Amino acid sequence: MRTYIGGQEAVSVNEFIELALGTPLELWLGVEGESVEERAARLDATTCPGSPPG
Repeated sequence: MRTYIGGQEAVSVNEFIELALGTPLELWLGVEGESVEERAARLDATTCPGSPPG
């Protein structure tokens, strides 16, 4: 069985999630060894404009 999202074939679970979210999975989950500054920037990028920080 093949799964398509927006015309793109998802060949793995991670690719399915990435296509569904529209962003790389690492943006939401982070990567091993990321610094405090990198984590803060990643979290800032995933926060909706106008929402309270948290």
